[in-house]
Amino acid sequence: MSEQAANKFFGVLDMDGVFFDFITMANRATGIPLHHSQVVDFHYYRPYMDWETYRHRILLEGQSFWSRLDRYAWGADLMEVCESAFDEMCWLTDPGTWPDAMNGKMDCLIDHGYDDIPMICAGAGGPKAVIARIPNAVLIDDRIENCEAFHAAGGSAILFPQPWNKNRWAIRKMGRVQFVQNELYLLMNQKG
Repeated sequence: MSEQAANKFFGVLDMDGVFFDFITMANRATGIPLHHSQVVDFHYYRPYMDWETYRHRILLEGQSFWSRLDRYAWGADLMEVCESAFDEMCWLTDPGTWPDAMNGKMDCLIDHGYDDIPMICAGAGGPKAVIARIPNAVLIDDRIENCEAFHAAGGSAILFPQPWNKNRWAIRKMGRVQFVQNELYLLMNQKG
């Protein structure tokens, strides 16, 4: 991929499920006895508890829940791929119904040395659509709904391989980072 082609793309990076491990931290906080690799959908907690109990147990952890999120083992390698592919990047995150999420996530980014990348707080609606209109914006996200909405709003999206996604085959076949690198190469050559 040429330097010229790489410089005209804007990276939009999801935190939880792509770079940082929400699942393992949530399972610790809630007592759910599953390994990350056993989580095959977003409602995995249902056999153990309802949404309100799950949410309440995480809320009890406060801001430290978010600030202590572990970076996935592939996080540094994935960041290298992103830094080589994108001229500019931002974190795009949705605090949802978690009052301590934004401050905790900012602490997490500082602790991992990623605080030089701006963070944009956006729910599933409006603001993400505005970001998708940035020329050559590319979202990397682990939720298919977010990728589809970003694409519908005019941006490009890469669904990050996780056990709960339809592209989970890529985890074993080529690895998550290689999958993203391949997808970026295809996107940039298609649009470049």
